[in-house]
Amino acid sequence: MTAAHTFPYIEVTGTAYELGFQHGEQAAALIQRYLLWTERLTGLSRDTLCRNALVFLPLIERFSPAYLEEVRGLAAGAAISFEEALLCQARAEAAYSREGGCSAFALTGEATAGGQTLAGQNQDLQPEFSDVAILLHVKPTDGRPRALMFTFAGQLGYVGMNQTGLCLNANALYDYRWQLGLPKYPMKRVLLEQTTVEAGVELLTRHRLCSANNIVLADARGHLADVEVRPE
Repeated sequence: MTAAHTFPYIEVTGTAYELGFQHGEQAAALIQRYLLWTERLTGLSRDTLCRNALVFLPLIERFSPAYLEEVRGLAAGAAISFEEALLCQARAEAAYSREGGCSAFALTGEATAGGQTLAGQNQDLQPEFSDVAILLHVKPTDGRPRALMFTFAGQLGYVGMNQTGLCLNANALYDYRWQLGLPKYPMKRVLLEQTTVEAGVELLTRHRLCSANNIVLADARGHLADVEVRPE
């Protein structure tokens, strides 16, 4: 039996830029490690990965200016280039890489003891990912809800729960041809800015993702949704 792994806890507060800056400043060494691991994992140079990531810049900017402003803050706080900070938001898409897949669940009502909602997932990824994983607690001061995410250093959007009780978990799907669209990580962050399952589903119907995903949503009212998103 091994001891439980403790992930670094990063808490940030303020404007979108300040959230990114504080994240970058606190996790600078881990972000460098994450970028190095991305190069090793994909077999591509950082220059190539950064050029590929820039393809998604206009899509992210149109989708969420606040997210892009947080990327700019991240670059300044971690003392990395904007392109490297952007790469952290499009790791898989910049390399067209397929690195494992996860299992997610959500239960409510008669399926749980006491009728409370339970939701979560595992992470089917290479062990090296655990070396750059963090718990990121974002506390925006612009009206967006606070959210606690399990993510990787420098990656601003992943799985978690926001202060209203909306939970997001997800699985990657690989039996579909990728197309130009939003990277999945900005979408996951903006999903955690919603307050209901219905709002999350509506957001997913309005925006095309680059790759296929299975999204599991649950909210404080016990509403659940399992949404399969395909690039077409």
